[in-house]
Amino acid sequence: MFVVDDEQIIAQTLAAILRHSGFSADAFTNPGDALAAAALIAPDLLISDVMFSGQAAMGDLLRESFGNSSSGHVSERASQKR
Repeated sequence: MFVVDDEQIIAQTLAAILRHSGFSADAFTNPGDALAAAALIAPDLLISDVMFSGQAAMGDLLRESFGNSSSGHVSERASQKR
C-alpha cells in the first residue's frame, strides 16, 4: 500500500497504523515520489490526500499508479470540509 499526503505526520502515522495491522505500507509526502516508487513496485492500494499545493493533479497520480493494472479499476473519492 502507498499512503500519500503532503503532511508528513499524517502520511507516516497512517502508514504506521497499517503496518501495525499487518499490512505493507509506504508513506510519501508528494505525488512525484509515489509515482517513481509505483514505477518500480505497483501498489495494490493507494490512499491519498486529494489536495496537494503546487503538485500534479491527483488524477495523474491515480492513472500513473493504477491505470495499467490488470484490474483496470480506478476509483476517486473526495470529501470536503464543511
